[in-house]
Amino acid sequence: MLIIGAGGHGKVVADIAIEAGYEVMGFIDDNIKKAPLPDLKVLGSINVIPSIFSQVSNVRFILAIGDNATRRRIASSLSVDDKSFAVVCHPFTSVSKFANINSGTVIMPGAVINAGAYVGKHVIINTACSIDHDCNIGDYVHISPGAHLAGNVTVEEGTHIGTGAAVIPGCKIGKWSVIGAGAVVIEDIPPGVIAVGVPAKPIKKL
Repeated sequence: MLIIGAGGHGKVVADIAIEAGYEVMGFIDDNIKKAPLPDLKVLGSINVIPSIFSQVSNVRFILAIGDNATRRRIASSLSVDDKSFAVVCHPFTSVSKFANINSGTVIMPGAVINAGAYVGKHVIINTACSIDHDCNIGDYVHISPGAHLAGNVTVEEGTHIGTGAAVIPGCKIGKWSVIGAGAVVIEDIPPGVIAVGVPAKPIKKL
């Protein structure tokens, strides 16, 4: 596996990949030259990927980039198909066999994903968060540590759910919105806003 992104998030993703049984070749990063974990190297910038891909037939990738928009931009720029992106899941998680997890998603320690949940591409399911039954999580979403989504919640593409936030059953959060840390969502949130508080209310358009 190649880890694209050698920052703090890359460090955690590489550690999870190793715990999940992958052989991590190293990191790819345009700006960082020193690997964040011992015994691994930054192999070069993103333009070396085609040559590595041509030399190693079974190489898999994961985008270890915390910013949702940057993750989408880089995924769109790479000339590889979705099957080349792995799903990386720490062994200390609970993921239902009846959940649908798509390529490029990272599931961190202590996370719970229950039956009927759908998780899109390149999603970050962070430490000790939970996604209950029949939730629908769009591509490039980040669910932060300790956030909890009750059943039948929809989180559209690119949204960031802050640390410790909670969403009650049936709510919908629109595309590219941000839910602040500790917020409690009890009604639908429109796209492209920052919403904070208890209960969560939009305070700014993005």
